[in-house]
Amino acid sequence: MIFLTKRKKEIPINASAKIRKDETGEYIGYFFALVDLTEIKEKEKELREKVEELETFNKLAVGRELKMIKLKEEIKELKNQLEKKKI
Repeated sequence: MIFLTKRKKEIPINASAKIRKDETGEYIGYFFALVDLTEIKEKEKELREKVEELETFNKLAVGRELKMIKLKEEIKELKNQLEKKKI
């Protein structure tokens, strides 16, 4: 849920409620809890940003590695061609 202050600031919250009973089972009241999730939401945002950074880095690293494999294959092929010319 979103809690809206008088100054129109939005605060993400978790709201829960529970009925209170006495020892005979009669309802005697309610328990309400509101938990501010602002810090959790901020950490989630930071984590998403880090995941995006890591995904970008991974794409770069994998792309570099694939290029290295391709270059190694080209070097091997060129060496084979040179050896054939020597014969």
